[in-house]
Amino acid sequence: MLSFNWIHPSCGRCLLLRIFLTALLCYKSSEAHTYSWPLPTGFNEGDMATVKGSLPVGGSIFSINFMGGPEMLKSDIIFHMDNRYASDQIVINTKDIDANWLNEEIYKDSGALVGGRHFTVIIVLKGDQFMITTNGRHFITFKVRKSNSYIKYLYITG
Repeated sequence: MLSFNWIHPSCGRCLLLRIFLTALLCYKSSEAHTYSWPLPTGFNEGDMATVKGSLPVGGSIFSINFMGGPEMLKSDIIFHMDNRYASDQIVINTKDIDANWLNEEIYKDSGALVGGRHFTVIIVLKGDQFMITTNGRHFITFKVRKSNSYIKYLYITG
């Protein structure tokens, strides 16, 4: 199961989407699952996204992306969080519309995202920074590299 909450701070509205799939985040097979949600008012100062799910034993990777368009290969990616839980790493980056990735930031996850366990990732936009929390603990702060005004979609793959 994967659930996604998006809270808009000015009105307190919460968009909750739930997807029930047994193999949601499993790279064990050659088939990856992708989900794209439009964010009609973007992702703005004070907005918070909560992604909850469970990671399959034997899986390896999934990503959370805030993007300018609905297609991974054809859109700029303002925020890319690549959770490589098989190697205990989280990679954060930005990609422009010409498919140029900027310098990636690699963080040791220290076991926060582990196969066979449930997880919660909270992403909050505060000023010019994304504040990322994993399983109730502050994990990292990532400086916005491209204006959040370009964010129109949330895209999760894995």
